[in-house]
Amino acid sequence: GLDAFRGTPYGGFRFAETGARAFSSGVRYELGSGLGLRIEGTRHENALAAPRHTIGIRGRFRFH
Repeated sequence: GLDAFRGTPYGGFRFAETGARAFSSGVRYELGSGLGLRIEGTRHENALAAPRHTIGIRGRFRFH
């Protein structure tokens, strides 16, 4: 049912020696045994270019 759509929020960041950095946040859903979904938004920044934004969706399905 809809109880499976209670997600777990998360966030993260990455820094490189070059000064580039990325900030991300998203939510993970465990939809059942061997089935999951992750939705994430990320902002990439560096001194040489305008910021880039990405949205990713990743699924996981395992056969038992």
